[in-house]
Amino acid sequence: MVALPDALRFLGSGWWLVHAMAFLIAYQYGYNRGRGEERRRQRSREIEKPKA
Repeated sequence: MVALPDALRFLGSGWWLVHAMAFLIAYQYGYNRGRGEERRRQRSREIEKPKA
């Protein structure tokens, strides 16, 4: 690994790991929320569908 100057030590691997985990958690939250919303929309369409 490249040695960083003191002013840039925060850019070490731990910093990147924390931010990658935060990105993955936010992505997973949004993905699950979107899937749930689509399921609710699908259910409401099925309920409103006229019986043939």
